[in-house]
Amino acid sequence: PGRRWSSNRSPARAARSPAQSFTAFICTLGVGALVGLATLSKLSGALLGISLLAAAFHRDLRPRFRTLAPWAALAVALILIAPLVLFELGQGWPMARHRLISTQSAAGFSLRNLGAFVGGQVAYVTPPFLLGAVLVTRDLIRRRREDAVSAMLFTCLVVTTLPLALLCLWSRVAEPHWFAPTYLALAIQVGRTEIVGPRLARGSVITGVAVVAFAWLWIRTPLAPRWLGESYRPRYDIANDLYAWGPGRELLDAVIARSSAAEAEGLVVVGPHWTICAQVQAHLGRRVRVGCNGPRRDDFDDWLPRDHWADVRHLIFVHDSRFRVDPERDLPGRVLRDVSQVNVVRGGRVVRTIWVTHLEKTGAAAFAQPGAALSPAERISSASASGPGFGVVSSVSP
Repeated sequence: PGRRWSSNRSPARAARSPAQSFTAFICTLGVGALVGLATLSKLSGALLGISLLAAAFHRDLRPRFRTLAPWAALAVALILIAPLVLFELGQGWPMARHRLISTQSAAGFSLRNLGAFVGGQVAYVTPPFLLGAVLVTRDLIRRRREDAVSAMLFTCLVVTTLPLALLCLWSRVAEPHWFAPTYLALAIQVGRTEIVGPRLARGSVITGVAVVAFAWLWIRTPLAPRWLGESYRPRYDIANDLYAWGPGRELLDAVIARSSAAEAEGLVVVGPHWTICAQVQAHLGRRVRVGCNGPRRDDFDDWLPRDHWADVRHLIFVHDSRFRVDPERDLPGRVLRDVSQVNVVRGGRVVRTIWVTHLEKTGAAAFAQPGAALSPAERISSASASGPGFGVVSSVSP
């Protein structure tokens, strides 16, 4: 059943159905919607759209351009991605500049990048699934001229693999999941072939279950900090992100509540990096304006530009132990009014410390300037995670 399900996914089914059939129209329309959503989800999703468009010129599929289906699918995809394209165009392509320029100061092909790429795939995909991917890739290459579906899947494989592999090998900050779109064509092909034998299939299932169980234990229990002892480095364990913001937002609320009415008017909360600023914005919503004092330009520079909050009289600075910052040094011209902190404890160890600092501008009174745009994060709410062995110790000092 799993193989039949895989082989009937929208692109393959659209290619196999008669050109004038209602099934072909609905499946092709679904492909357009999925391409649009994939592009909105991650820019590399656009590669899937490009590969499907290229595959549509196969001799068995070209007659379909005389029907409404492919044009309707193209229209749906363009409608979905139009807001993103217009935003990027209006802002000077910030996403492309961030990914290809501002974060690539150390980029260049190297053995280090090759090792990180191969090791990342082994760790993320796991050896049994990676072996299966190699076998299915060989099978797809051998059968690429067999029919329109095989040609389409092969085109999708090539169009996604080449640019993503080159980007991962060139970029020093590449992450293993950047290469994930490449496996989508293989996931369909595995339902069309018998190349993966029972032994490898069982090994893959066992590995998948084991990895899920390991991830659950690592995230939902304090076993990692407790068992690893001194070798455990909280800074590199992103599972701590799921625990830290619960007590962090409670501390921030307490500091804001202590502010007088005069101080609260025009108050702005600022962080040293967009990850912290986003957590703060998601929690506070419209209650307090949020800015960001990050090392490079980010979305908060559009939502609340730095010159809009630089002269406010009362400012709250939020940071944690991952960032080596000094609020008084990084925001000169201000005096320290109050510092509050909370220690996030997991498995009997302090895995993160969060500080909330109240700064007041010296000299003549300054007030926040209105007119900042509201971010999409204001429309969502956040919730903290908790788990066994988790505790919080907080302290406040004037």
